[in-house]
Amino acid sequence: MCREDTNIFRNGLAGLTPYIRGKPVEEVRRGLGLTGRIVRLASNENPLGPSPKALAKMKDVLGEVNLYPDGGCYELREALARKHSLSTGHFIFGNGVDNLIPLVVNTFVNSGDEVIIPSPSFAALHTSTVIAGGIPVDVPLKNFHINVEDICSAVGPKTKMLILRPPRNITRIMKSHAKILSRYQAVI
Repeated sequence: MCREDTNIFRNGLAGLTPYIRGKPVEEVRRGLGLTGRIVRLASNENPLGPSPKALAKMKDVLGEVNLYPDGGCYELREALARKHSLSTGHFIFGNGVDNLIPLVVNTFVNSGDEVIIPSPSFAALHTSTVIAGGIPVDVPLKNFHINVEDICSAVGPKTKMLILRPPRNITRIMKSHAKILSRYQAVI
């Protein structure tokens, strides 16, 4: 006999709301009786399809799909370091934000640390913060913009991380990096 034990999970996980993914195109097609091309904009998919250059490069390496890719992204890391006059250690790479957000949050956030997050934002920011034992601090957007003053006002003694990313890839609305840094330096 098997018993269900709800105490086996990490503290804080019970309060998380599961992410509800968009339906696959075929399910939408069947469910709504649609034909033709369907683009799922809510799933942040590119309605234009892959770049012809990307398709050509994929075809060039099809014979190597049995090999692990260079997870350290040596050539890209070197090129970016040269272009931006930085050391190669300034760059991290991953398989999209679903991989990078938990990596960064788990690297820096300890139990009880606050993470300031523009709201609404990507759900993985909250989830990763809670899983790490951190406390998400939502700062509402103003007219769909990140408000530097509100972000800086939310900084407190337990603040460990500020998330300063555009809330939605499509809008790309963000204040200049220099303005954010100069205002934040005044806070610390």
